[in-house]
Amino acid sequence: MKKTLASLSRKRVVLILVVLAALLALALAACQPANTGDGAAPSGDGGSSSSGGGTSPSGGGSSPSGGGDVAPEDMPELWIFTSVGRIQMEGLTGSDQANLDMVTQYVMDNVGVKLNAVVPPQDVWQERLAIRLASGDPIDLFQGDWRSYRSTGAIMDLTPYFENGKLAFYDEVYSQYEPDWRSSVSDSDGRIWAFTDGSALACHPIYVRKDWCDQLGLKIPTTIEELEVVLEAFASNDMSGTGETIPLLTGMQGETNIMTFWCLAGGWLPQYQAGNWITSDKTVMPREMHPGYEGYVAKMADWFQKGWIYNESYQINRARTAELISANKVGATALWYTYTTSPLNDLWENVPEAEYVACPLKGPEGWIQVAQIPRIGGGTLVSSKTPDMDVVCKYINWLHEDIENYIVVRNGIKDVNWKYVPGFDGSDGNYRMIEWVDQHGYIGEYEMGGDMYHTMNYFFGVNGELAPNAQYLLEYGLNFDLAKVQGDVYTYYDLDRINEIFPYRGDFNRISAEEQIKFITGARPMSEWPNFMNELKAVGVDQWIAAYTEQYREQNP
Repeated sequence: MKKTLASLSRKRVVLILVVLAALLALALAACQPANTGDGAAPSGDGGSSSSGGGTSPSGGGSSPSGGGDVAPEDMPELWIFTSVGRIQMEGLTGSDQANLDMVTQYVMDNVGVKLNAVVPPQDVWQERLAIRLASGDPIDLFQGDWRSYRSTGAIMDLTPYFENGKLAFYDEVYSQYEPDWRSSVSDSDGRIWAFTDGSALACHPIYVRKDWCDQLGLKIPTTIEELEVVLEAFASNDMSGTGETIPLLTGMQGETNIMTFWCLAGGWLPQYQAGNWITSDKTVMPREMHPGYEGYVAKMADWFQKGWIYNESYQINRARTAELISANKVGATALWYTYTTSPLNDLWENVPEAEYVACPLKGPEGWIQVAQIPRIGGGTLVSSKTPDMDVVCKYINWLHEDIENYIVVRNGIKDVNWKYVPGFDGSDGNYRMIEWVDQHGYIGEYEMGGDMYHTMNYFFGVNGELAPNAQYLLEYGLNFDLAKVQGDVYTYYDLDRINEIFPYRGDFNRISAEEQIKFITGARPMSEWPNFMNELKAVGVDQWIAAYTEQYREQNP
């Protein structure tokens, strides 16, 4: 993958997205700045602003937003607990004060809402969130799995606000992108508990350095065996020239989500079994117990023992991952796609010829990637402590009124932090493409999780062409023919009911992940895999099976 769009023509991109733009047009027709602690005070006191105007650029006639003439001291506030986005994932420390003030003022001018950010340290954000929710400190919006908060009374039931029309604008627009979006954020009674933060995606590819393959006379791999040839060549030839070449970099998403599972395990698991193992009699079993799963773990252990997998992969965070990629040390990655694409600008500053390409690969059981379909549970949640749901509704609607609103909240002010690529400002009904002006002036304190409306309506460009993350998303991200699909993707599991039968679900997931990492890193020999299966029984796997099977059979008679 170079800075130019090699394998995806502009015509194809336009064809893919013009339909989405048309759908959006149809829909439109019918909250002291954050710091690296979490004690942020309100930002933006109505001082100088260079936001570029006080009128929303969308022009949507049915828009529910607008700042009006409310004095700053009388404006309602929203407190956003920021645990996603650039500030967290890239390990950034905070925006330039003037830039943050401009974004604050922009939202005040255009929505009549004063935003405040709470940005916890990345490694303790879950603990800080729990404290915030339990304390008297304000919090309105945060990211999480609604199934973990509903029964505690910590979040708002959003159903009444869809029923009374206050979120009808959001519903109308977003339904054009995800008609079945409610299924991922609703309980078995149809109550809505979150704003969905994403969609079904196949975004855990294997990326390989094509320029290194070219230097070695190797073709881009299409199978696990061919990938092994490439990894061995990267290692034995020290392609980085540093003595520190990393053939394959992988990592974790959270404490229990091992990314090699999503990127590779499908190669050892049959279609519709690449997740929870659904047996022929509709018994749901943990994926670790599927007979093919041991083969996947054994292969990862073999690669680790050979030095192909970076020895700190399961200890580092996203910021360290970015450092290694931009330092020209990494030959291949098994990560969420943006973990690889985001650092490429920094890499290209010193190695302009570097080129990563995504490689759809097959293993013994076919395609190796496991698609995340759908993302049931995750989303933007509204704290039950929020004092005014009308303000929340107004802000959420505004984020879906015009894509530029979201671009500002995520990336900063137009022509200060970013600019439109000529010809891609949306004036022709096409998608927007932007490039950085000052990437680090504003780093996203107010960002919440983006959804498919945001994902598919603007992209970053590099030298006037689609950036690597956009290229991957359009070419592969929605192509489930090149990935494995989980067999219970449309089954809603009520975690409260699960916990009643199996109250140790969190401990079970943690222990399982810890032991798998031990096997992969050689801290535990693969000969002890049968013992591991017995250990799962000792920590209550039978109750786990009973709890999940009950609900699966209810919904899949």
